[in-house]
Amino acid sequence: MRFAMQPRERATGGSALPRQQSLVLPAVINPFVRELQLSTPRLLRCFLLGLFLVPLRCLCLLLVLLLAWPLTVVATFLHPLKGTVEPMTGWRRFLCQIVVVGLGRLVFFFMGFRVTVQGRHASSVEAPILAVAPHSSYFDAIVCIVAGLPSTVSRAENLAVPIFGRFLRCFQPVLVSRLDPDSRRNTILEIERRATSGGRWPQPKVGELPVNTQISICRPDANDQPGLAEEA
Repeated sequence: MRFAMQPRERATGGSALPRQQSLVLPAVINPFVRELQLSTPRLLRCFLLGLFLVPLRCLCLLLVLLLAWPLTVVATFLHPLKGTVEPMTGWRRFLCQIVVVGLGRLVFFFMGFRVTVQGRHASSVEAPILAVAPHSSYFDAIVCIVAGLPSTVSRAENLAVPIFGRFLRCFQPVLVSRLDPDSRRNTILEIERRATSGGRWPQPKVGELPVNTQISICRPDANDQPGLAEEA
């Protein structure tokens, strides 16, 4: 009994799987790894920029932080973060929403980021919850600055971090405590209260994508850890 070979088999020498002719595994390109080949002029330019530009950027960042920190101290002085919390108004709101946001843009500018916004940022009345994806560590801070300091979810311990804990207070975050067994439930209720405030509160920022028909609300600084997620 004889069978006629298909055109694909003729092109590969009679075998439909050319890999079987060799024991060496084919090279698989990893999409998460970029092999960068730099020429000598490019390496020289990187060296010169690192020698002069990096110290200049660090100096500018230090100056902006030294200017912004006293302003955040004044804006958040004696402003409660627990209990019946109300959104900032008046001069506090001006310092946080205008001055601190402007200085935050300067920080990312000196870091080398050129942020471009396409489209229009929906207000809290149109979009009560701001979903941010993918969750990418410190890149979330760029979204917070561009979106005008939305309400975030953070650990209560983060407020004790020197300097940056005071910046975090400007967001009026929803605090999560591991020591409180009702903390997760209270977090869900607080996010729901702010999202349904009719525009009084900034948009709560959720660092996850929707899951089925519900929203997975997780702590942005501790995603993908068991026991730290709830559904609302």
